[in-house]
Amino acid sequence: MDRLGSPEQAVPDRRGGDAPRRGDAPPSAPPDAPDPDLTYWQQVERFDALWERHVARWPEAPGKTAQDRARPDDPAGCWRGAGGRYLSPEQNAEADEAIGWLRAPEREVTAVLLAVQQDNAHGARLEGLDHRLKGVQRLKEKIADALAAEPGSSVADVVAEIDDAVRYTYSCEPQNYTRGWEEVAQRLEAAGYRAFYRENHWLHDSEYKGINTRWQTPDGGTFELQFHTLESFDAKENRTHCSYERLRLPTTDRPEQRALHRYQRVVSTAIVVPDGALGIASMRKTKR
Repeated sequence: MDRLGSPEQAVPDRRGGDAPRRGDAPPSAPPDAPDPDLTYWQQVERFDALWERHVARWPEAPGKTAQDRARPDDPAGCWRGAGGRYLSPEQNAEADEAIGWLRAPEREVTAVLLAVQQDNAHGARLEGLDHRLKGVQRLKEKIADALAAEPGSSVADVVAEIDDAVRYTYSCEPQNYTRGWEEVAQRLEAAGYRAFYRENHWLHDSEYKGINTRWQTPDGGTFELQFHTLESFDAKENRTHCSYERLRLPTTDRPEQRALHRYQRVVSTAIVVPDGALGIASMRKTKR
């Protein structure tokens, strides 16, 4: 799964920003600040209301189909995506072939992860298994973006850097989170899989919580595995997914971007950090 980096604008302090001058009454917290006295689940309705308020201010533009984006002089076999993304007929054909082999590990990996779920002593369970294959349109967007950012690169070059065409998520109760993660990792290593990337977003990310990892199979295929608590999974899947999708669009203007980042911070601040999660180190290794 893709997540954006640091927000453009820091969150105002929940005390209201600048320290009050002597004699001033303490400023009240902004209306959308997280409430430290309520649990995440007690604030879900408020998060949804905040999102409705956002959409009322920035209504979602109607999406365009591939046919709507096509131009009269487009050559047969090309591809166009949102935001002016484009693949030539040759690039599009290469992308279709590459997506096939990017998805090749799915059957084997799914079977292994289901077995890990069956036997996991700490209640780790797979979430959203129906979405384990990243969509073709999203993969082509990534390919087009990478080609535009790296002039002279080929489809093969940029596809070699895509590690999340197959992706999975485990969730676990907060009290079992760290031990559940450790058992899942140990079981995958015992099956011959090798982690080459781990980012612990509990440590530093104010807009997204969880652990994102990427693995290589014995045959050289790759897949992404996220590890969440029930709260952080709900936040990712049901609260901030729409904001994340808007942040991906090149047409989202800067004022809305700032509001989206703030909304994601409000939601993420309410998520309880499970015991031991901060001790799980991030790491990066080269693929074999």
